[in-house]
This record gives sequence, structure tokens and C-alpha cells, in this order.
Amino acid sequence: MSQYALSTERAIAHRRPPAALRRVGHALAALVQLAMVYVVNWWPGWRSAPFLTPDAAQVVWLFNLAVCVGVVLNLAYLVHDPAWLTAYGDAVTAGFGLAVFVRTWKVFPFHFTDATIEWSLLVRIVLGLAIIGAAVGLFLRCISLLTEALR
Repeated sequence: MSQYALSTERAIAHRRPPAALRRVGHALAALVQLAMVYVVNWWPGWRSAPFLTPDAAQVVWLFNLAVCVGVVLNLAYLVHDPAWLTAYGDAVTAGFGLAVFVRTWKVFPFHFTDATIEWSLLVRIVLGLAIIGAAVGLFLRCISLLTEALR
């Protein structure tokens, strides 16, 4: 192996936290994601939010799918988390996140009664920024995945 390859490999190894710390992070992420599914679906549940319309059901299923994919990936990382697999998982979850934001934009399951603040406009602006951020994140994750694939 060339000196350049060894120094590059060492630099990459130094950027990743130790395996035990990564496993703790993956376990905590899976627990937080499961808690999110519980809160959204059962207690108190999305139906109890006064600003959500019944159309929110058109988004909740995709949200649940996105979070469950994240849980599965984090559980897989507990067993084995090479850089290429985490890069792949990051790209997949970024894609699901983007899909959730776009679906929320299209359905727009919100109804606001307070007329003093233009909440609909504010939520549209935040959703637009979230879509842009998620798209950039997905692009960067795909670059990371490509980098790992070429390595």
C-alpha cells in the first residue's frame, strides 16, 4: 500500500468516533426515533394537534415509513457500521426526509385560526427552507456515498 493511501486511511479513521461511541449513538438514535413514532401515532397523537387537519394522514404514513427506515438502519449499524453502509443509510434517510417535506408542502395539512399572525405563510417559508436544506443534504450524502464507493 502506498504512503498516500496509508495517510488517507489514517485521516479517515481519525474522523470517525470509536466504534463503542458510534454504537451508543445509533442505539440512542433508534430509541428517539421510536419515541417519535409513539408520540405522533399514539400519545398524544397527531389528531390531538388543533392546527392539523385530517389531511395530515396523507403525510403521517410517509413520516412513519421514514422514521422506521431510520430505526432499521440504526439497528443494523449496531451490528456492523462500515463507512460505506452509513453513507448509504444517510443518503436513504435524507431522501425520505426530503420526501416527507415535499409531501407536507403538497398536502399542507394545517389550519390556523389565529388571524393576528399569518401562520400559513410562515409555515410555507419554513417548509420551503426545509425542502432546500433536505435537497442539499441529499446531494451531499450522495457525494459521500460516491466517495465511499470509489474508495
